[in-house]
Amino acid sequence: MGKPLATLFIGSDTASRSKAKSKISSVTIRQPNGENTLAQIKFSVQGNYTKDFKRRNFEFELYNDFEQSQSKLVKFGTWQPRSKFSLRGDYTDQTHSRNGTGYSLWKEILATEKIYPEKIRDKEMLGTIQTQPVNVFFDGMNYGIYSLSSYFDANSLKLDSNNEDEILLLALDGYTNDKDLAFANPTARLNDSDFGVMSHHTAADKKLFTNTNRLMKFIHSSTDQEFHKNAQNYFDPLNLIDYILFTGALDAFDNVTHNTTVFTYDGKHWLFSLIDLDISFDIDADGKLLSNPHPVLNHIDSPLFKRIFACFPEEVESRWQELRKTILSEDHVIDAYKQKMDEIGGTNFAADQNIWHSPTGPTSSLANVTNFVHRQLPKCDHIIEKSFHSNLLNGFKIDFK
Repeated sequence: MGKPLATLFIGSDTASRSKAKSKISSVTIRQPNGENTLAQIKFSVQGNYTKDFKRRNFEFELYNDFEQSQSKLVKFGTWQPRSKFSLRGDYTDQTHSRNGTGYSLWKEILATEKIYPEKIRDKEMLGTIQTQPVNVFFDGMNYGIYSLSSYFDANSLKLDSNNEDEILLLALDGYTNDKDLAFANPTARLNDSDFGVMSHHTAADKKLFTNTNRLMKFIHSSTDQEFHKNAQNYFDPLNLIDYILFTGALDAFDNVTHNTTVFTYDGKHWLFSLIDLDISFDIDADGKLLSNPHPVLNHIDSPLFKRIFACFPEEVESRWQELRKTILSEDHVIDAYKQKMDEIGGTNFAADQNIWHSPTGPTSSLANVTNFVHRQLPKCDHIIEKSFHSNLLNGFKIDFK
């Protein structure tokens, strides 16, 4: 017998066989200690790109009653009781650990910042996503291991829906690198072109428009000296430095502004985090090895991130050296990945592989991840050192068109 995992016995697999918006069923949640909890579950397929995978991702919410009038809070592992979660099928990751490792490393980095942990209201997840393995049954059939993920939205950040200054935006189209690249427009488009609104606002809200474009005006209109001197009135530069360095370390191409979450509790000071690490550790969203030969840190297109690199070169270089000795050391990154795999356990993993086989095979193996880390982080060392000296010598140049 392997280590016991929480198991979800969902009454029907209708939603996994169709593209229906959502389904309601009963669910029995069996905790590792054998304790059972009965609830009603409303679940739907999650993700546009991954909806066609054979193992789909789901989002779900738990209720006490079939009418869904009262949410049911359930405790998984050490997490605080919650009612809303995601289930990731990990179709392109045979280890079930790639996304979870990335999120755990990002949370570690956020915890070392001074301003972010003080301002964030979500003290448990720190405004990011965490994962743990669970077994999933649909209609009596064992579907194997899924990654149970904490849900990320305005409610998880504890944004007040009655306060117009409390805003959550999701940066879009960064990966496609087109004219709608997030932060490339001096006036933000809040209609799912360069940003999507994830808080309790509409794109037409005047306060939303005013608060967001205060940030955009600063990004696009300030001089280098003004940007360096006054950035802390708009955001914590360290928070953005960490974002760039983290996505660079993991080569998370789909987070170079795309999938950046931008939120504020007062309409003035913005915090940055991220969602969706499907592209990381040298693996693309389809499970294939990345074909792009240019590391993220050599290919930063965001005007905001370019300004951070150019106007805070000493801070970038210093922070990178600090992280490389700690959270982003090769040993720590690999150990973090192994720890995520250990949460599953070898016996559970073997049983899971008897049920299904990821089409990626060894591409998504720990061995490939290990090789990537040993190649990637020294490569980033060289890029940051070169960028540091270049910025000191040449100053800041960027075309905002």
